[in-house]
Amino acid sequence: MRPASASGHPSASEAGVRRRADPGLPAPRRRPEAGHVPLNSRSRCASIAASASRGPTTYHWNTGEGLSEVCAGGCAPQAGAWTSAWSPVHTAGSGPYKVQGEFGDGSLWDLHASWGAWQTAAEKCTTYTAGKVCARYEVRRYRDTPQERGRIAYTPANGGYVIPIAVGVGSTIDNSTTGRTSLLCQPCTKRTTPYSATTRIRETPNPGGTNEYYATARFEQPDGTTSVLKAAITG
Repeated sequence: MRPASASGHPSASEAGVRRRADPGLPAPRRRPEAGHVPLNSRSRCASIAASASRGPTTYHWNTGEGLSEVCAGGCAPQAGAWTSAWSPVHTAGSGPYKVQGEFGDGSLWDLHASWGAWQTAAEKCTTYTAGKVCARYEVRRYRDTPQERGRIAYTPANGGYVIPIAVGVGSTIDNSTTGRTSLLCQPCTKRTTPYSATTRIRETPNPGGTNEYYATARFEQPDGTTSVLKAAITG
């Protein structure tokens, strides 16, 4: 089952099907802060053995809106390849999509997919004579996995330059700090045109509770001063 993204957004990728002993669904995750974006979605059942059957029942996006039916009044059991009609839904930013149904023996299955557009969760910018430098903490979800990365971005001005040195991403959770830093140059060179670089992606540790998540950008100004910007979010 594969939801399709709106034009210009990354497409979804499928996760595996698994049986569920408990018919209950997990609690909705926190709604992303971006505005609602209209999308279409549909569920798809691959070919299965003639002796088996699957009946899709419900689907939902990570918007806290609850469940919707795949087929009005319920879908009939399907013993072969099958594709539902397109169903209009709304989602805010990127997030997971789930379809749930029943096997012929009455047990439940569910299928997860997601489309992950990187979003800036925190940003810290400073403008110098040489231009504007920003540190950005970016997040997304890949299937059910929250991910994060740090970004440095530079926009030159007045013919100036900066020398990017490193960009990092990290978190402080229960007074324990973890993170990763990417060195941007060996050796470092002047950047006289717009420049942007990110860290390697990492899974967001414990993405709940009251903790600090941040990105850092380290660079050298034309006067030789080394500066560090930090963009942080608590949550």
